[in-house]
Amino acid sequence: MTELVDLVEAYKREVAVPGTFVTAFPSTTDAHIAASLGDAFGEAQLDGFFHTMALDVDAGEITPDLSTAGAALVVIYAGMRLIRQRILTLSTESSYKAGPVEYAIKQSAAAMTELLKALTARKNQILDNARRGNGTSVFVLDAYVTRMYDHNFYGGFFPYENALPRWVL
Repeated sequence: MTELVDLVEAYKREVAVPGTFVTAFPSTTDAHIAASLGDAFGEAQLDGFFHTMALDVDAGEITPDLSTAGAALVVIYAGMRLIRQRILTLSTESSYKAGPVEYAIKQSAAAMTELLKALTARKNQILDNARRGNGTSVFVLDAYVTRMYDHNFYGGFFPYENALPRWVL
């Protein structure tokens, strides 16, 4: 099993310059990060990865173990989720006035619109995958291929982590 807390340091390096995470995100705890990593694991499952794996939310554990590539994928998904959240809070224009005190911050409607388009496309992709029964196709190959690549046939992922259809030999 892989514990989500084991991925916390990799997440910190993904979303901030190494050594600056505490400065960039002062109120974020390791528990917050572990929860975000759990959410990212679920999002990766929606895309077809880790289809035979399970997340115990209470224990913060994924079973069976993530490969190094699988762990990196979860960290990347979590990083992308943070970037989406940061885009929502970015201000594009600030103005101040000292006279009878004035202060204004504007957020980009264009960024919000683009993010909404991306999220809508993502939802449609998930619905299309669900309608197709993603991951249920069958391929037949000579067993030599799997013996040659053993457990890293999918570029560093364990076979149970892949997003490709299951092989029937």
